[in-house]
Amino acid sequence: MWTLKNKNRFAAIATAVLLVISVSTFSQPVTKGTLGSKVVVFTLEGINVLDSSYPASVVQVTVSYFGTYTLLGSSMQLKITCGNSTYTTDPVSLGSWRPSTQKIATFTVDTTKLSSNCQSEIVISWSDSWDDSLKMNTGYGGTTSLDTTLTACWGEQLQVSLNPQPTYLSSVNPVFLTVVNSGQSSVDNLVITIIPQGSLLLNTSIPTVLEVGRLDPGMKKSLPLQIIPQSNFPSLAVTLSYTDCMGNKKTSSLQIPFYATTGQSILVVPEPSVLASGQASNVNLKVINAGNVPIKNLNIILSLQKSPLSISPAMLSIGDLRPGEVKTISISVSVPTTASSSETVSYQALYTVEGGGVVNTAGTFSFYIAQTSRVTITSTDIVPQSPQVGGNVIVAVGLINDGSFPVYGVNVSATASQGLAPLRSTYTYLGQLNPQVLTSLPFSFKATLEGVQEVKFIVTYRDAYGRVMNTERTVLINVSPATTSSSTQQASNFRDNSLLIALTLIIIVAVAFAAYRRRAKK
Repeated sequence: MWTLKNKNRFAAIATAVLLVISVSTFSQPVTKGTLGSKVVVFTLEGINVLDSSYPASVVQVTVSYFGTYTLLGSSMQLKITCGNSTYTTDPVSLGSWRPSTQKIATFTVDTTKLSSNCQSEIVISWSDSWDDSLKMNTGYGGTTSLDTTLTACWGEQLQVSLNPQPTYLSSVNPVFLTVVNSGQSSVDNLVITIIPQGSLLLNTSIPTVLEVGRLDPGMKKSLPLQIIPQSNFPSLAVTLSYTDCMGNKKTSSLQIPFYATTGQSILVVPEPSVLASGQASNVNLKVINAGNVPIKNLNIILSLQKSPLSISPAMLSIGDLRPGEVKTISISVSVPTTASSSETVSYQALYTVEGGGVVNTAGTFSFYIAQTSRVTITSTDIVPQSPQVGGNVIVAVGLINDGSFPVYGVNVSATASQGLAPLRSTYTYLGQLNPQVLTSLPFSFKATLEGVQEVKFIVTYRDAYGRVMNTERTVLINVSPATTSSSTQQASNFRDNSLLIALTLIIIVAVAFAAYRRRAKK
């Protein structure tokens, strides 16, 4: 006879067979164990690097669970071992985990402690489990782990420069094109393609193709070139093609400007030449006698045409300059947010030379405007304002990108003091945040200690130029001790109701007695 006991035994055998089949067919890392008398299986579906920036990166892990019971209070943690050092992330709370479902956890890791190829351990824990058939907790908690390899190109960055500067017009100038790997990972099969603009390259084809090969972190290579400038401000269009540490083919392009002077000329070079929009900056103007004759009583007049920049002072007194001599003058440059990506400043140089009169030469130099992108914490809201011990409190933080360009890799983390226990993840990865878009993120905690507690919010992001930036805000929360206000209120309500009932009874009795007396008189 087919009894309920036989049915349960058959279901257990069928589940075990299915789990064994699933383990044998997966090529991903799999761990198998038991929960009570039941078989459980965890399968790593994927480990992906969402953002490999420096110094913080984001790794996403996807795991499937197969078993009989629903796991309660589950969490996931990532341990990364590179060489002799191990980096462990904070655990990510996953909540309840039903059989035959996937869970995805996102971790923020410190890339300064990682190499390109590391061994990783994914630790899964749960505090209890639930039996759907019996509608009760089993009391079975546990921990297991999955081993895998994490490969990524952390903080990849190549820099190219041209030396020496300045060069001379209509002359053969021997220079060096230097490429530096300032990132944390190696690049292979590096090929540099060069197209001159406003100049000529000797003894080479156009475009010029230079094969560099492998470039390890910190390494640099200098490649000799011969350039004949044909304008005062020539440049080189450079394209870098390479294979990253994961075998992906990548290409990046950049423009390298340089300067060219005549035999007798005054050259003005700004440092820095890149200015941030929406603020005033101090700039050093390097005034160079690029000719081969001494000049005296040099004065430079700066002028702006159809440019929103503001420069002070506009007239500079330099004095005498020997051939090749450099003098530095400081100016203040105010850049509005409406400035374009490049602004040109014209100058006139007035001076005298030996055996001659006053000489008037003109030239220009350019400022490159970097559009600012910054994330501002606009507000923090606490609900309730004065939580009690044992109660929950929600802190919502409002963000906005105040710049004119999007920001990328936005990650918001909340660190609470000892008296506030997090109820869910303490960070949120937003990715891209567009300009002037207001975003609000809630973080929930349970108050465990009375007194003034604090929550520190840190927003980490990258601007349009790849610079890593952060914004911080600390919120104070006054946690009061637990009270019995609800029971006191109920008692007060009971007393009020009793008095009302008694007063009503007195009125009823008085009315009945008056009616009785009227009948008696009749």
